[in-house]
Amino acid sequence: MTMGTAGPSGSTPRRAPPHAAARSGDAGDALTVWRRTQSQRRDLSPDHHPLPMDVEVRLKELGLALPPPPKPVASYVPVVVSGNLAFVSGQIARREGQVLFPGRLGETVTVEQGYAAARECALSALAAMQEAGLLDRLSHVVKVNGYVASASTFKDQPKVINGASDLLAQVFGEAGKHARAAVGAAALPLGASVEVEFLFELR
Repeated sequence: MTMGTAGPSGSTPRRAPPHAAARSGDAGDALTVWRRTQSQRRDLSPDHHPLPMDVEVRLKELGLALPPPPKPVASYVPVVVSGNLAFVSGQIARREGQVLFPGRLGETVTVEQGYAAARECALSALAAMQEAGLLDRLSHVVKVNGYVASASTFKDQPKVINGASDLLAQVFGEAGKHARAAVGAAALPLGASVEVEFLFELR
C-alpha cells in the first residue's frame, strides 16, 4: 500500500527541509561565538587589572627621580579624578622654578631638547599623581596630549612628544601604551617649549 502525502489532519509528520537543520547549526555556532566574545569583554573590563606595581621602585630601577610636585601657575588644580579616571593638567618642564629649554622648536630649541622637555613633563605628571596619593593606583595610561611651541616651518612635533610617551612605556610597559595627540602652538605658558597633559586610568 502506498502512503500518501500528509493531509490537514497531520496523520503523517512532515520532514523538516534539509536547510532548516543547517540554520539551526549556524545559530548554535553564532551563540558560541557570542558567548566567547562576552567572555573576552569581561577579561578586558576595567575590573581586570594586572597586579599593582610599585611605581617608585620601578623608577629607582630605571635611575629616575620624580621632581617636586608641580604648583599651579593659574586658577586650576593639578589633578582631577572622575570615576576611575585621573585627569592631569598640562605640565611644563621646570626644575627649581626655572623653565627648562624655553623657546620654540625650529628656532632656539632642538628636537633633542624638546624630547627631554617632554620627558620631564611626564615625570612632573607622575609627581602630581604621587602628591594626590594616586600613583600606586595608576593602572593604565589612556591618553597623552602634547603641545609644542613651534616655528611655522617645524613639523616634528611627534618626535618631541615621544619623550613623554617613551618614558611612560619604560615605566609601565604594556600599560603605558596610549592614544596621543602632538600639536604645534605659537606660544606656551611661561615661554615653555613643550606642555603635555595626561589621562590615567585608576584601579
